[in-house]
Amino acid sequence: MSVGKSFSRLINRSRSVIAIAAIAAAAQVSSAALIDVTQVLTGTGTGTASSTIAPGGDSSSYFKTNTNYTINFAGGSAPITGIIAGGNTYNIVAPADTITVRKNQNNKNAADVSAIYYQGSITGSTINLKGTRQNSLSDALKQNDVYVGVDNLFANKSGGNGNNVRSERLDVVFSDGIASAANKVFGVFDRGNKSGANSHDPFKIAAITNVDANGNPTSYGNVIAVERGWGQASVLGSAISTAVLRNSKSNSSLTSPSAFIVQPVGGILISTDELAGGTGVTIYGYSLFAYDVTGTGNQLLDWTNESYFPKNTKHGNGGLDLLSITGLIETSLCAVPEPAMMSVIGLGALGLMRRKRRSTLA
Repeated sequence: MSVGKSFSRLINRSRSVIAIAAIAAAAQVSSAALIDVTQVLTGTGTGTASSTIAPGGDSSSYFKTNTNYTINFAGGSAPITGIIAGGNTYNIVAPADTITVRKNQNNKNAADVSAIYYQGSITGSTINLKGTRQNSLSDALKQNDVYVGVDNLFANKSGGNGNNVRSERLDVVFSDGIASAANKVFGVFDRGNKSGANSHDPFKIAAITNVDANGNPTSYGNVIAVERGWGQASVLGSAISTAVLRNSKSNSSLTSPSAFIVQPVGGILISTDELAGGTGVTIYGYSLFAYDVTGTGNQLLDWTNESYFPKNTKHGNGGLDLLSITGLIETSLCAVPEPAMMSVIGLGALGLMRRKRRSTLA
């Protein structure tokens, strides 16, 4: 057989192997779309220290409504400086332009509360918290700060201690758009309900494929459903101690303590090309939903439509305790260009032919 025919056959075999590998990867959408985070690295940021006094939240099993608690915010923040996932290091490269919590105000299954958790500790009636006081759910989720998050984001009932935020949709919008790529991802980080790995809450996510002049979503891509039971034991090295603060019947400020919880944080990354259905597609961020939301496409636009957004979502489907990591995340990892791949194949073919020639001469 001639050298040219031998090389051609080897190239064709290599191409077949590459094609088979590509088909296999496409068939494993869930594993490709979800990248397990193993560690989150943090730095030291700025923030204002403050103190306040507030009564315990109603329906709380931890704090009393007839007791006033001193709440100290130490100030500062713990911004994310790196995310280790899938053997690669990722960084937050851009914050979201807007974060909007969508609630169905016709839903009277639970009081309209905004429950925000902070890392901290309790001594008697004094609560010492890390970070800076937040005045809204949107503010809390835009901080890029592991000191703060939102409790029971989508729970309409059975949230425990009155912490039913009962939102239907969370919109994270990037006004200028993002060109989807495998190395551009979004992260979802949850304070887990158990001490071990694979203990985090279910949710659904979809890419925002268009927005109006005010940044409101007008169309969506495919919905990805993430089942319960994902995440590492703790991406922050250990479980975190958190106090949940919210509004209550006697206190409209988001400062009434309602729970003190020690749980680990887990995280996953979802690639923008998986959300968009391809590479180079312009998307404008993403929306998160409770796991029991049934809508797709334009059905997701009206969060008050109870045919697709149940108003009785329980903690099991809506208990996501979302940490404040909502920006665009990237890694420098990129695919090996095809010419380089062909060069490697060519060198391999040359080596095989040399070995065959030496064997013939022997």
